[in-house]
Amino acid sequence: MAVGGLGGLVPVFIAIAALAFGKKAKAKGKADCSPFEWKAEEVELLAQQLIDGGMRGEAEIVETILLTVYPLDPDGQPAPWPAAPTSAHRCIVDRIVIVVRVLIKDAPPVVEPPGPAIKPLPKEVLDDLLSDTPIPGHFFKVTKKIRAALGKKGITGRALDAAEPGAGSNSRNRLEYLHCMTGDPRWNLPLYGSSRTTDKYPAWAGVGGQTLWAAFMGRNKNAIKSILEARMPERNIDDAGNKLGSGPFFGLLWLPPIDEAALREFGTVACATDNWPDGSSTISPPPRFFEAIGVQ
Repeated sequence: MAVGGLGGLVPVFIAIAALAFGKKAKAKGKADCSPFEWKAEEVELLAQQLIDGGMRGEAEIVETILLTVYPLDPDGQPAPWPAAPTSAHRCIVDRIVIVVRVLIKDAPPVVEPPGPAIKPLPKEVLDDLLSDTPIPGHFFKVTKKIRAALGKKGITGRALDAAEPGAGSNSRNRLEYLHCMTGDPRWNLPLYGSSRTTDKYPAWAGVGGQTLWAAFMGRNKNAIKSILEARMPERNIDDAGNKLGSGPFFGLLWLPPIDEAALREFGTVACATDNWPDGSSTISPPPRFFEAIGVQ
């Protein structure tokens, strides 16, 4: 948050002001900020309250004081904070900065309260939904070795074969099933969705400008570890699919159920229109899974 005068205090001015205010900035009455009145006691009291409350960001504290102690200019008009367009405005900002810096320097470190204890997820909850082979209605963990072993059919083709033998040989079917996967708004897209496409793996391209390309690359956080710690995994890619932080893992993809009757009778792939007991769509993992990892 930009506050006028924070980055350009004149060293000579700081020295003179520090002598004038003393360690606790106890100056009173008029200062050289005319036509503003220097309200030293109000400034220091509010600064101390904010710091005692755990605030440590200099710019945030300074702006809060400006808006609270000096809401109006001397002419009665609303003050322009955080802008400081005149020398008088900058004078007030600079003096508040000195007070805040002294008080922050003397303040004890902020002690963060302990977070809630991690309640491990019962392993059977994940085991029930995790499959070693691609099966609709299950999670499937991608690895480089598995990705290569699945060959041209890939994960989508193998999942369709599991639902109806031979269905995964049709490239259009594979693409349609991928559309189901990219339609998952609670797991696949939040973790692995990106705008990046690639000619090398055309079967991984989704719809609506979103793909799951990053799930097939070693640039993600360990989803299994996060799940077993009863928490939602962190997304580790930007919108273009570039890696943001450490994490060499491939994705854990949700393979949505499909309309097996339509696939069997008409050879067409359609996302299952069924709902879980709570009414949410089966295009995303079941609600009991999200409840187990603390996601509402």
